[in-house]
Amino acid sequence: MKIFEFVPLPALIAALVAAVNVFTEITKRVVKVKTPEHVVVLWAVVLSEGACFAAITLQSWLSVWACLGALAAGALLGLLVAYAAMYGYDELYADALGVIERLIGYLTGRERHDQQQEP
Repeated sequence: MKIFEFVPLPALIAALVAAVNVFTEITKRVVKVKTPEHVVVLWAVVLSEGACFAAITLQSWLSVWACLGALAAGALLGLLVAYAAMYGYDELYADALGVIERLIGYLTGRERHDQQQEP
């Protein structure tokens, strides 16, 4: 069974964002927090790391390299989840599309060509 066919990435991000919001609210009510952004990032990274390690366990990829890859993927996914939890899905998707468009423009050389024609 392939886990990413079972659970698509946008659904995983949505579930993680919902869980992060719930855990953050519980944490803010239990402990007096000066900066809730730090709590959001902490919960997002912890839950995302858990999700990535659960995914490699379900796939039976328990080598050292798979664990290191899950660690890196969990950190990246955690930052995306934290951003979506703080600013919303629309802002995350708009910023992600903007980064991808700029990256494609840079790789194809259109960005450098457009900058030379501007002045």
